[in-house]
Parts: sequence; structure tokens; C-alpha cells
Amino acid sequence: MIDIVPSDDPGGAFCKFSDNTVEGPFDMIIGCDGIKSPVKEYIETGAIQKVGNTGIYSGIRIKWAVKDGKDDDKERPTTAALTQYFADGVYGLGGIYGTGAGKPPSKCALLISLDPAYFGPFKKKDYKEEITIDENADWAQDVRKKLEEGQANMLAQVRSSNLTYFELEPTISNADRFFEIGVYFHNPFTLKGWSKEISKGSSAVLCGDAAHAMPPFLGQGANQAIQDAYTLSKVICEHNTMARGSLINAENENKTLTDLLKDYERTRWPPTASITVKSVVLGYLETGGFGGAYAKFRDVFFRFMGSVGVATKVLLDAATPKL
Repeated sequence: MIDIVPSDDPGGAFCKFSDNTVEGPFDMIIGCDGIKSPVKEYIETGAIQKVGNTGIYSGIRIKWAVKDGKDDDKERPTTAALTQYFADGVYGLGGIYGTGAGKPPSKCALLISLDPAYFGPFKKKDYKEEITIDENADWAQDVRKKLEEGQANMLAQVRSSNLTYFELEPTISNADRFFEIGVYFHNPFTLKGWSKEISKGSSAVLCGDAAHAMPPFLGQGANQAIQDAYTLSKVICEHNTMARGSLINAENENKTLTDLLKDYERTRWPPTASITVKSVVLGYLETGGFGGAYAKFRDVFFRFMGSVGVATKVLLDAATPKL
């Protein structure tokens, strides 16, 4: 979508797409369009001009190697498992996971590290080497061209960081596919909110990653999107029921669609903003590369937080539905 066009008629708003087709009118446009959300840009600026620039690059990159399971594997694992590895400036993850009923499991190796050209989300002014950030939003990978390059790059990074690689190295060395993505997030403290009235009787509203794209370090992106969808559907149901002349909740008797969408935002904004901040901080803690002293501090910090129950509380709090 490249534009949202208000209508003077009470029928709603129109959506214009890149092939110049126009669809509508709609009384509600729900932006479930992810980190590059043009709907988010429209809500924040009133226009769609820079599609794809609404996300904030965290300066954290993820390299991902996948070794597909084979039916003739001699040692075919029967259970899934994930193992974490920490080193200075690199966080590694090795895993075995199922790929469907009756199919052999696959293995993966992940390296999460800081982009040398960035300090957090800020690009270093004195960094001389030009680095092109490949967002790879479609998870595209040309195995014929990048398999050997990705393999060598990952192995070199594992060894140079002194990361324990007795599990990672075999997976990387025998991988069938490699991917690299940058970690992006949305500013949870935006003052523009999650909804905007387009014209009288029509509104745009955000849901899922379009509203609160977050780093993956608490594993809550999809969970929170599902909670958004549930809460938003209740608001839509309430609005439609009132439009038919009946009430679900007497407290909402005089509320407009705009008011109900703000209620949805007030319910979902606090938990998702909190999780986004925690995920960003956790990502920098896990991947920080400030010398051996930092790595020791990180290890002691995680052990302490785990022993006193803070880590468990953070994980459970994030996973508890807030509807």
C-alpha cells in the first residue's frame, strides 16, 4: 500500500496500492503489515512517503545456519533441544527442532552479535568501513552463491570470539542454508498512538508488529500479536453491536469508534511497551562486546538474576496474557 485516501462520503477511506489499484471504501483499516508498516507511517505523519523506514535498527545482527534433516541420518534425534552459548560480543544458540510429522528433525546454529558500525541503534561516525545493511525481510537466500561465503563467515566469527563451538561448528560446517537479518524494533514511546481518524466514521489502527515490533530475545512477538487481535476484535464487536442498536457494555454507550480504539490501545500499549524495552536491553546484555570484564559482568548478572527469581519473573510476566 502506498497511500490512504480519505473520503468525503460517510462510506469510509480508500487504499491505494503500488500497482495503482484503489480499493474501498473501508470504515476501518487495520495495519498488520509488520516492521515496514505504511499504516504506522500514516498514523504518525498523516501521509505515506517513506515505506519501510518506520523501524529502528538495533545494531544487532543474527546469522542463522540450517542443516536439514535427512531420512538416512544414522543418529536421528528423537527430542527437540536448544542450547545457549555466551562469549564476548557473541551470543550463540544451537538447536534441534521438528519439521513436521514423520519428517526428520533439522539442526540450526545462530550467532547474535553487534554490528561493528553501530553503537546500539546509533551509527558510529568514525567507522571507516562501509557496511551495507541487508534487511532480508523475506528471508531470501541464494544457496549457490552464499553457502560457502556464509559458512566461512560464521565459522570465523565463532572461532575469533572463543565461543564454545562443539555443537555449533558441525551444524555450520554441514549447513544447507544460511541467512542473515538485522534486528529492528519500533519505538514503544510514540506519542502518536496506535490509531488515527481518517475521516468522519473511518479510522486506521495498528496491530502486531506494526504497533510494537520488538527484538526476539523474549520470544513474545507472535504472542503479543495474538493478544492484540483478540482485544481489537472485542472492540470491533462492541462497535458493531452498538451500531445495530444494542449494547454489550453499558459503559461504552456513548463511545465512538475512535474512543473504542483508544481503549484497545490503553489495554495493549503498556504490556507491549514494557516487553519491547526488556527485549532491547536483554539483546544488548547478551551480545555486548566491551572486553572480557563486560563478559564476566554479564555472566554474573545472569546467574544472580536467575538465582533470586528475577529472570523467571520477567519471563512469566511477559508470557502472561494482558487483555
